[in-house]
Amino acid sequence: MSQTFDELDYYEILELHPNSSYQEVEEAYQLAKKSFHPQSSALYGILAQDQAQDFYKTIEEAYHTLIQPRRRQEYDQILRRTDANEARLLTNQKLGATQLKSVPQIKNEIPNWALEEESFSGAFFQKLRHHKGLTLEDISHKLKIKKSYILAIESEDFESLPSAVYVRGYVKSIASILGLDSEKAANQFMTHYK
Repeated sequence: MSQTFDELDYYEILELHPNSSYQEVEEAYQLAKKSFHPQSSALYGILAQDQAQDFYKTIEEAYHTLIQPRRRQEYDQILRRTDANEARLLTNQKLGATQLKSVPQIKNEIPNWALEEESFSGAFFQKLRHHKGLTLEDISHKLKIKKSYILAIESEDFESLPSAVYVRGYVKSIASILGLDSEKAANQFMTHYK
């Protein structure tokens, strides 16, 4: 499997086609539950205990999202607009027990791969945002920047962005909330923008 678990959408987690029936969802869930139970001897040596527990939790989330018509419809709509990890975060936030209109606690540590980064591309900002467990909505709400602008920065869709002075300010704000040197990040990103 070339993808990590975080890159898989809920259909891929349960090995289903998006048009699968609710009966097929139920059957796939029962099979995945048996196959990937953290105590399963089949996983010994393949996944660490904490990884197995995390994946098992993701199987549960996938099942509870895909078996409920309203949640599944919301998830499908979000999945069409974004990637699997973003869809998972948004769905769990939007349809979870209670959603507060505040940004979740942001992880303060910067991973080693981010510390070594020099290019500060849109893809880098997205990867770090995902690592910190933040959605587009979180960043947009906290910084008062349109989600479409944040998405355009992350995908380097420069035609969808306003003038350079605004983009520079947005990038500085995003970098700051991600714990980066905002001036360095903005300077480097703007070399892509020109």
